[in-house]
Amino acid sequence: ARLSKAGYNVIGVADAESQDFTSTVVRFDPLSDTSTDAARTLSASLKGATRVKRDGLGTYVEVVVGQDWPGVTPVVVKKEKTDDGVRSADENICKIPG
Repeated sequence: ARLSKAGYNVIGVADAESQDFTSTVVRFDPLSDTSTDAARTLSASLKGATRVKRDGLGTYVEVVVGQDWPGVTPVVVKKEKTDDGVRSADENICKIPG
């Protein structure tokens, strides 16, 4: 419920394969850029969570709540600035002083 309230799309909840997880784990598929990016964001939101590669998850990520469950902290995702060649009218592309 806390992940959903924080804006994450939770599609299912299940028990972990064991109850021995001392720390929270975010599993992701290293072959999926979507999964890798989502795991990075999610682990930042779960302070102290460890990212673990797991083949076959595709675009999904799994969270295993450990005994150290930190709760969910809001994060801001910033897009990388790309130079697509588009300029705004107020840019000084010629670097002419003032």
